[in-house]
Amino acid sequence: MKGFWSNLRYWWRIAELMFLQIVLMLILFACIEGMKSPDRIPALICRSSLNYFPMLSIFMLCICGFSNINTYLPISLAMGSTRKFAFLAMEAMMLILEAQMYVFTMAAGGIGRILEGEELIPQDITRYALPYMSILFIALCLYHIVGFAFLKFNRTVGFLVYFVCALGGIGGAMFFMLSSYTATALQLFHWPYLLPLAIIVALVTMVMYYQPIRKMEVKV
Repeated sequence: MKGFWSNLRYWWRIAELMFLQIVLMLILFACIEGMKSPDRIPALICRSSLNYFPMLSIFMLCICGFSNINTYLPISLAMGSTRKFAFLAMEAMMLILEAQMYVFTMAAGGIGRILEGEELIPQDITRYALPYMSILFIALCLYHIVGFAFLKFNRTVGFLVYFVCALGGIGGAMFFMLSSYTATALQLFHWPYLLPLAIIVALVTMVMYYQPIRKMEVKV
């Protein structure tokens, strides 16, 4: 288990850097949106987390699928880690990253309403809770698929799958974000079987993802 905890510390630092990048992107979007009224920027930073969460979560997880398998995982193995412990720690950190994104988004959405002087109605925030949890597990599936494509096939196929997943996911997220479609999208994502189905598919893709990692060779 010592190897697992060492891997956990390694992947923890990577996950926190990813989370910091997400927060910085939210700040950037809010600053651009609030250029005409700078006094609203703090509130916009919080409110934009709800608006941009689907796009950023899918985009960041697809990037992780690319960078983990091509950079961070080989470094972990080169430092003497076993493939099993490296994989388990990597998966644990992806779940922690998603949990951080989820908690931050829900909390920031409520704080944004307070900063703008609106009444904080729990239902206005909780209506995003189930859809966004489903989106996170869908993003996790895409993360596994991107990593699997890079390992199982060549880099050309890997990049093709990466761009298809990233652009397709971001396109779907943009549809979700458009105000005229948000209510319809939220209703679709409130389908009661979507979250269990997304979790099952995420577990299946995780097992599929682990198979080529078991035979992965570190090239120096």
